[in-house]
Amino acid sequence: MDIIQRYSEYRNVGLELNNKIIKRCVSKDLLQKGAKLLGLWSYDTIVFEEENDMASLMDFTLNELTKKSGVKHTKNSQKRSYTQNCNQWYLENYHDELSAMEIELLTSNNSSYTSLFEVLEIHPPYVILKDLFNKGKESIKIIDINMSQTAEPHYLLFFRLGRLADFHKTSGMLLLFPSFRRKLLLKKYERFIQKYQGTAKESAARFIFFFKLRIKYGLSVLTAE
Repeated sequence: MDIIQRYSEYRNVGLELNNKIIKRCVSKDLLQKGAKLLGLWSYDTIVFEEENDMASLMDFTLNELTKKSGVKHTKNSQKRSYTQNCNQWYLENYHDELSAMEIELLTSNNSSYTSLFEVLEIHPPYVILKDLFNKGKESIKIIDINMSQTAEPHYLLFFRLGRLADFHKTSGMLLLFPSFRRKLLLKKYERFIQKYQGTAKESAARFIFFFKLRIKYGLSVLTAE
């Protein structure tokens, strides 16, 4: 099986898995919370301004929001409640029902992270990127058919990066900014993140920050493959 076939298989399995997670984990209240934090809630309704906003809301809800998952016993026999995001919760509660590929996808999701990336080169189906928030890291090579066909060198992309056995991938959510906004975005982010850096809220705050910036500074994203 070549890399394109493996990518397509992972993508199809991932889409079905996300639907199952949403059905079993994402309550109305949790989805509303995500919409309110992202500024998509208006007059008791979720309002999408762009086609890609749905993907952003689901990515944020599954990966950044947490729900109370149960109680664990600590070493000194005390009980302590704990929270998990939906990916963590699903992996723990439905582990025995999952295929090897689904477990790999959920494990990848749980170690994924968001960042702002600059497009360096495009070699379909691959895109070579520079992580602008993790200085000193080598360039990252990801496989994404749609991105490799629509992106251009020096575009700025905010997305969630995951690692599978054979390649890096996006979660499917993507915010796009023009290259000339680089200095502005980095300056604004540097000031903003000082409040959250090193805290449990850092990842969610970063997502909210860039999602709201895309209204003023972003470009429309084509999501179809």
